[in-house]
Amino acid sequence: MAKILFTSHDDVKRNTVLSGNLDPDKLVQYINIAQDIWIHGALGTDLYNRISEGIEADDLTADELVLLHDYIKPAGAHWTMVEYLPFAGFDISNQGSFRTTSENGQTTSESEDNRLLEKQRQTAKHYTDILIKYLCNNTDLFPTYLTNGTEDRKPTGSPQITSWYIPGKRKRYNCDEDLSC
Repeated sequence: MAKILFTSHDDVKRNTVLSGNLDPDKLVQYINIAQDIWIHGALGTDLYNRISEGIEADDLTADELVLLHDYIKPAGAHWTMVEYLPFAGFDISNQGSFRTTSENGQTTSESEDNRLLEKQRQTAKHYTDILIKYLCNNTDLFPTYLTNGTEDRKPTGSPQITSWYIPGKRKRYNCDEDLSC
């Protein structure tokens, strides 16, 4: 069974500054890494598996489609860039690694590369925070979000999520503390 990727090469191009002429084969492993590390971590194993199975079987609910297209794909695209950027200027073959150059361009300095990477990391974290906040505020739409067992990856919490209120209760619930998001 082939691994289902939630984010495509086109999603990365649409949501980031990535040049449209980049070979998709050079990006696919970074999409996979971003999904394994960042998206799986944000969703937790049970919801991650449900989205993967739903894409494969073409049976995502309307709520899951909104989650995928409006929240997962943007976060996945920016995390892909975070994973890709440190390797963007290199080609690795059986003769070794080489820094690639362009006839029409000038390579950037290390400090410029680091600034670009840090800005991309901030953007990716922003979209991940939005994704986690959406999930915490809509746990009734995604019951598998909080059902992970001890062997599964539990969803990572977000430091920017504050509390939310359940009508009829006096307590304010903090998704990070009370629900182990």
